[in-house]
Amino acid sequence: MRQLLRLAALGSLVLIAPAAAVAAAPVTIASGADNAWAFTDREGTTHVAWTAPAGGGSQTFYSRARAGAIRFEAPRQLDVPVEGTDFSSPFIVQEPAPSNRLVMVVERCCTRPSTFALASSDAGTTWSTAVPIAEASPSPNPADGRVPLVAARAGELLVISGNPSLRLFTVSAALAPVTPLSALVDLSPAPIDGQVTIDASGTPVFGFADFTEKSYVRVGATGVDQVVATTAPAVAGLKISGGPRGVGVLALTGTATAEVLQFRLLTGTTLGAPRALTARADSDQGTPFLVADQTGRFHAAWRSGSEVLYRRSETGATWTPPAPSAHARPQRPWPKISTSAQRSSNSPETPPTARATSRRRSGSGTS
Repeated sequence: MRQLLRLAALGSLVLIAPAAAVAAAPVTIASGADNAWAFTDREGTTHVAWTAPAGGGSQTFYSRARAGAIRFEAPRQLDVPVEGTDFSSPFIVQEPAPSNRLVMVVERCCTRPSTFALASSDAGTTWSTAVPIAEASPSPNPADGRVPLVAARAGELLVISGNPSLRLFTVSAALAPVTPLSALVDLSPAPIDGQVTIDASGTPVFGFADFTEKSYVRVGATGVDQVVATTAPAVAGLKISGGPRGVGVLALTGTATAEVLQFRLLTGTTLGAPRALTARADSDQGTPFLVADQTGRFHAAWRSGSEVLYRRSETGATWTPPAPSAHARPQRPWPKISTSAQRSSNSPETPPTARATSRRRSGSGTS
């Protein structure tokens, strides 16, 4: 379903949401938007990319807001000279320092190659024409909202192909040659919520879930699977995000009538004790999303009833009180949320600005 992509500010939270009542006066970024994804780079610029239907396929659009700004630039259509559909989302990552290059990964199903990349070395002022980088697709099989399918570390991109099982393909930082299907690495038969992030040491961390009602994290491709949470009667959303202070792990656990959203901090290979972010009495919550900002602070957003709530933590140990950031339409399907976080350019001690994108679920069932 086509949506208005809107932005609203509430204290330290900035929300990009569909046309609906929001907690602060919204600013429309674009109409006809779908699959929005937000990312804030190390310099504090927030980048938002999304798709719009075109014929039988997708077009890719982009906008940005400079550090400390709420106003976004006029949307631009990016040059992806291949017909096909992006069923997941455009994903934006930044290469590790000293590089400041941004890379956007997009899907064009069902062509081969199916994965393409655009690059920007000037903070999004210009983007290259998309080039093919892999025969496989960056695919999710999400339980409850979008998951991070792409991560960047020195010399390469890591991309999850997570449907029907958890697989990984890597792409050279040169964005060539095209990674063939034969290079897919099987990580797990687990079919749900496959995702990847990078920890402070540059090691990839994977998150996923299976039909035993358990969700897991794994440090490194051959690491040990650690149980994060158990949820009955169905697997709920798992989200991971790495930063300087560790990898945050966010998951719903409990039962359908007694759910709780919990956070755990993964430091190296040690998974910390769970900390509840919601009351178990809240039986109508979901669509969680988590991001670690460039300083290592953690930002969590989720739906509770007809509201989208937000909490922030410096270290993962203590959290700000839940703050309403928007109202979701009081009907299913529920919004999906993507969050990025922006540190103030004035002082490293100033609380960062979090930006979240949400939209209603489309009929495709993809993230």
